[in-house]
Amino acid sequence: MTNTDELKKLSELLDAGAITEEEFCIEKKKILYGDNVKETIKRKTSALAIIAFTLSIITPLWPITLVMCLVALSQINKSNGFLMGRGLAIAGTVLSTVGTIIILIIGIPLIVGFFGFVSALSNSVKEASEAPTNVAKEVRGTVNDISDAAISIAENFQQAKITETFVESLPEVSDTGEGNLEVATMKNTKTFKRTDNRTILWDSVSLGTTTTEIKVPATYRYHIRLSDPWKLEVREQNCIVIAPSLRATTPVAIHTDEMEKRSDEGWARFNADRQMESLQKTITPRLNHYAQTPQHFDVVREHSRKTVAKFVREWLMKEDHWREDRFRAIHVIFADEAEADDLPAKPTLELN
Repeated sequence: MTNTDELKKLSELLDAGAITEEEFCIEKKKILYGDNVKETIKRKTSALAIIAFTLSIITPLWPITLVMCLVALSQINKSNGFLMGRGLAIAGTVLSTVGTIIILIIGIPLIVGFFGFVSALSNSVKEASEAPTNVAKEVRGTVNDISDAAISIAENFQQAKITETFVESLPEVSDTGEGNLEVATMKNTKTFKRTDNRTILWDSVSLGTTTTEIKVPATYRYHIRLSDPWKLEVREQNCIVIAPSLRATTPVAIHTDEMEKRSDEGWARFNADRQMESLQKTITPRLNHYAQTPQHFDVVREHSRKTVAKFVREWLMKEDHWREDRFRAIHVIFADEAEADDLPAKPTLELN
């Protein structure tokens, strides 16, 4: 019997309802391609399903494996029973769907956080660029708004001449080589710590945590620039000094002989040395940042004020104007402080 006759007979059986459409397709394939065609197709499809399912387990490329599994299911549904591996494809689809949802849950906040970080960084750069201008305006405003009223003590120290006379004598009174007057120092110990935890298999297995810690004793120094604007006011027997703004001296001095280091590694971690080196590189920039925070300036401000008062007193003594019938008190105000139309409540330095 020829293939045509067999196909014709097969069609008659289908029309009579003796066989199903799926059985018709199977028998037709056997007639046209031989008995091993179905098994060949099974093997090919099983490989596709296995690949999609395996990738969904061992890799985090869930959006891609989801598409692969859906394609495999589509082919299986259209094959009328010739393609196998439906169970693997369905399992891979479920795993890939869950993984894709996890990626979306984690990825969206990360993206939002990244753009927030970029925005905050942009604002910080903008504020940093405007800060010098704002400080300069405040300094000029503080200095210019001090009252011009004064009582003359001596011809060389009249209101119009005292600032000029003081500034002209600065190189003679003190010269640090850089034009700075160191007004305060402060020793402090900072602790820097970094931890790194590593897990696998969706955080189900921990490889351990690497912890590094460095204790760093450091000396912070603060100064004012002798070349910055100064202004001295005469009010009765009080010398009002408008001194330049406090500045932090950088880099901060680190006491390496007193430094303490500690590190611990997890059972499957071997990165303690690398992490320690990375942490150590951040110490100087972070200490320089701490030195310029308002909290550190507040700690040394009063000591700095007394240092400046002693500096001015030495000059007054040189000019023979630190005595009962001339100047009896010195009040120091820094240019970055609030405006001082009235005398501070308590003199910085008084004649004993």
